[in-house]
Amino acid sequence: MVAYADVKGKNQLLDEVDAPRVEATFWGYILAGKEAPGYINQLIRWVAMFFGVSFIFAAMGFWLVPASSIAADILMLKLACSAFFLLTGATLLQLGQDAGKPEVQVDLHRKEIRFLNRSRNGTGKLVHVFGFEEISKVDVEDGQFKSLGANDRKLASFAIAHAFDHELKRKFANSAQPIH
Repeated sequence: MVAYADVKGKNQLLDEVDAPRVEATFWGYILAGKEAPGYINQLIRWVAMFFGVSFIFAAMGFWLVPASSIAADILMLKLACSAFFLLTGATLLQLGQDAGKPEVQVDLHRKEIRFLNRSRNGTGKLVHVFGFEEISKVDVEDGQFKSLGANDRKLASFAIAHAFDHELKRKFANSAQPIH
């Protein structure tokens, strides 16, 4: 396996392109991705959060509005509508949360590759773990970290960077020194 050491100027090149950050640790390497580009993703999250909060307030509003009748069928309708609005609001709030930055950890001591999503506050959510013996090939191409198993069956694919200019990609590859 060939990994790349920190080289003077490499981090500056990584900031110019939307390439993954490679960090050497005592147990292996971390390939950390960047957040999704563009304002569309952020706008979708904000809209989902807004409607999520609106639905939750609507669920509470059913019980704050005075009713002209306290019949059982009206109470059941209010209960069903408020439960629907509460669940829809909670789902939209969950969808509006930041998905986090993707991260791939290559652990040389445990001989495994871990795929994580790192949240904004720094906590990691484990997505996949594969032992080296399960993996026949690992490839990083156009921002996708791909691990293939037996018979070139795709085990996992993880976006660690967004597609970037091939000329800058070549410069990045030439600026790094392999570690053996």
